[in-house]
Amino acid sequence: MVTTIFMKKIILGFDPGTEKTGWALLAQVQGKIHLIEAGCISLSAKVSLQKRLGELFREASKILEKFSPDQIAIESQFVGLNPKSTMAISMAKGVILAAADQKNVEAFEYSPQEAKRGITGKGNATKEEVQKMCRLLFQRPFETPFDTTDAIALAYCHLNRSKMGIL
Repeated sequence: MVTTIFMKKIILGFDPGTEKTGWALLAQVQGKIHLIEAGCISLSAKVSLQKRLGELFREASKILEKFSPDQIAIESQFVGLNPKSTMAISMAKGVILAAADQKNVEAFEYSPQEAKRGITGKGNATKEEVQKMCRLLFQRPFETPFDTTDAIALAYCHLNRSKMGIL
């Protein structure tokens, strides 16, 4: 008699931002990666940063509560030309990390280049190429913001690294 063990790992990817935060839930079952659900948290630029960060915390907490992922994959610090923007995005990332910690979910960070390479094979892939690869891999149209497909790439990168034992 042969016993089959069904291994399942659920990863929630986040591409943090102060106006749009992409998220994607991927599951790996017996080595195959499936897209469960994906979306974008939209925050109003007309309200204060404090209010947007509070809303982001609440929304990220709801997503974490609803899906109970094993781990999250989040984009690591991107240092842009605008220090004010870099700081705001860092705060958004911190809010998501705090929400994950509150739910006892371990976080892993990947650079944009690592995530792009993980899903397209090229670290310098464009956002359009990442979106196209998401369409090909998951056989779905993606007319969502790039933030969502970036979150898919982060979770996909993490699952592949996990599968190969590179974590």
